Amino acid sequence: MAIQFLTGLNIDGNIDLNSNQLKEVRIDNNAGAPSGSLGRIYYDTDTSKLRLYNGGWVDIQTGTDGNTTYDLSGVGSTNGSAGIQLDGSDGTLDNVLIVGAGTVGVTRSGNTLTVTGTDSAAGTVTSVSGGTGITITGSASVTPTVNIDYAGADNAILVATTATPVGADTVWFSDATDSTIKKALISAMPGFGKDGTVTSVGSGAGLTGGAITASGSLAVDYAGTDNVILAAADGTGVTVVAGDRLLVSDASDNNAKYVNISQITSAIGGGTVTSVDGSGGSTGLTLTGGAITTSGTLTLGGLLATGSGGTGLTSFTTGDILYASNSSTLAKLAIGSAGQVLKVNSGLPSWQADSNSGGTVTSITNAADSGTGTAITTSGTFTYSGGTNITTSVSGTTVTINTSATTNVGTVTSVTAGSGMTQSGTSTVNPTLNVIGGDGITANANDIEVDSTVVRTSGAQTLAGVKTFSALPTIPLTPSATTDAASKNYVDTQLAGSGVLIFQGGYNAATNSPDLDSNPSASIKKGWSYVVTNDGSFFTEQVRAGDFLIANQDAPTALADWTTVQSNIDLASTTTPGIASFSSDNFAVSAAGQVTVKNGGININELDFTPNTIIGTDSDINTSGVVVVDQINVTDGVITSMSTRTLPDATKTSSGVAETATQAEVDAGTAGDDLMVTPATLKAHIDADSYTATFPSTAAASTSIAAGTHGLGTGPLIVQCYVVATGAQVQLDITVNPSTGAVTLATESNQTANSLRVAMMKVR
Repeated sequence: MAIQFLTGLNIDGNIDLNSNQLKEVRIDNNAGAPSGSLGRIYYDTDTSKLRLYNGGWVDIQTGTDGNTTYDLSGVGSTNGSAGIQLDGSDGTLDNVLIVGAGTVGVTRSGNTLTVTGTDSAAGTVTSVSGGTGITITGSASVTPTVNIDYAGADNAILVATTATPVGADTVWFSDATDSTIKKALISAMPGFGKDGTVTSVGSGAGLTGGAITASGSLAVDYAGTDNVILAAADGTGVTVVAGDRLLVSDASDNNAKYVNISQITSAIGGGTVTSVDGSGGSTGLTLTGGAITTSGTLTLGGLLATGSGGTGLTSFTTGDILYASNSSTLAKLAIGSAGQVLKVNSGLPSWQADSNSGGTVTSITNAADSGTGTAITTSGTFTYSGGTNITTSVSGTTVTINTSATTNVGTVTSVTAGSGMTQSGTSTVNPTLNVIGGDGITANANDIEVDSTVVRTSGAQTLAGVKTFSALPTIPLTPSATTDAASKNYVDTQLAGSGVLIFQGGYNAATNSPDLDSNPSASIKKGWSYVVTNDGSFFTEQVRAGDFLIANQDAPTALADWTTVQSNIDLASTTTPGIASFSSDNFAVSAAGQVTVKNGGININELDFTPNTIIGTDSDINTSGVVVVDQINVTDGVITSMSTRTLPDATKTSSGVAETATQAEVDAGTAGDDLMVTPATLKAHIDADSYTATFPSTAAASTSIAAGTHGLGTGPLIVQCYVVATGAQVQLDITVNPSTGAVTLATESNQTANSLRVAMMKVR
């Protein structure tokens, strides 16, 4: 790909060789003439000529030509031709012959050539072509017909020059009187001078949408007090007759049309009511009022609200019921009061008290000490049967149960209090038995007395036989003897807050649940303990699952009020002991936890031997000498002795110990020969000495890049430019300011934004 010159190479925009030779040059080869500019040259591969553009392309003599002058001598006229002869000073003769054709002849007299046509330009038309606005029909060479072009985008009018007509302009027109084309001034055309511009269109009565000053729409007004109907003339007093017309929309084609009034009355069956007779009535009702021919009143008869033949019910309330009180009369039943239900007695409705209020029993089943009852869900009979010495009877809604035997039936004549019981009153007349109790409480048969205190039991308890409570244990408030029972109050008081560990469950440190941290309960007692179930922060201290938290005092509110027992240990670090694992690359661990070293798993250099100088004499590798193991002597797997040697320093010609150069040393290039350069350091050094970017940021012929942008200082710089789309190299005017380091890139004409790329490198 050729290098493009977007500008000249010197200050005046030209390529200046300073009188140097242009060697091994090949002139631009083209098959045919390219576009020309003054002074451009090319080699025509069709004619094998070198050509020059001087307003048009001319040949440049490419053969050997020793002529310095020419003498003209005549070439005689023969067969309608004549010419001149060029006699060169080198002895060559070049004849220039001018030949006539047809009836055209050429003669020469001295230095004068005369071209003469014997037919005075007369001849035969052999072909006719249509020009602008002209069409040809038939054969173009045999009797063609020429017509004015009236059709298509190239008709005689559309191909004419566009202009704004004025009154003095002339137009063609066809005269209807004799069908000939004539001309007339535009000012003579009908309507000339009547032109104007509508600047605003308003909407009058029955229309909406104005005023319109540029564009808009007018519409029929169908709404408001000024709609199209109300805006029409007032028709009060006008008698509508069959011939009057109405504007309607035809549903068949949605077109507006007018119709006569007679058409509308005929279409909808309209007419005039002349008589209404209400005496006939309808099923269940009778209309009173007779025939009405002009005006009158029709009423519903038989409602009896105001007496026989009255006007009917005049008012109703929501919820009222209308019913037939007999075969010909309607009555109104007003809504009942709350809690009433609608019942029908003797065929007439009425509101009555709800005897079933409170719910509906859907099933009743008898139950007894033994046996299974049958449920009655709708209707049925409960039967009460007497058992041994028991009889039953029923009267209406009352069932009577009687005893029919005398066995075990009699009169208690004396009652004596037994053990644990007390008696008041006489033993023969209405005695009262009490469980031995204190504190003035009369015990029931199911109550128990403990330590002179009656404890009331709940529920139905049966005491079979005689219960004797003797030698009951005493439960003191504060037990002292080894045989004393301890009350719950005493146990709770002694254990809660005593420091005895009382497990309370798990603690989620991630969510502080239960709340021991942010707003702990005052009910927490000393000795209460929790197990951490989720890792989290406890009073800002890290706790993990399995840790044990113990309250040091009642109502603890700070970390110091708690004891944290860790159940796990963090991972070990270089400064903190902890849990450490073994690398699977070098170690194997059995199920029993036994650790072994894999074969080849540990490099000898990773072990800590004495002396520790076998790798080096310093923590850094340097050029002061590195001591390495030269030989190791082993007996029965045990190192018995070894020898070492010091590695030499590296030089340009010999290998040895070398230090890695820093970035600053690489950039300065002043460090010693025994330093190594890493690829990353070298890349950073190269990157720091180079810069690339696309330009111009917007279409322009010149772009300036400040030293602060390219970061390469004041140079010297190597600058090269390329076309972004193709990667082709291009030549520009490139200027580097020696004082500021700013780089200016200039071309002869504007370049498309970001179409070029510049690459710079600093020369050190």
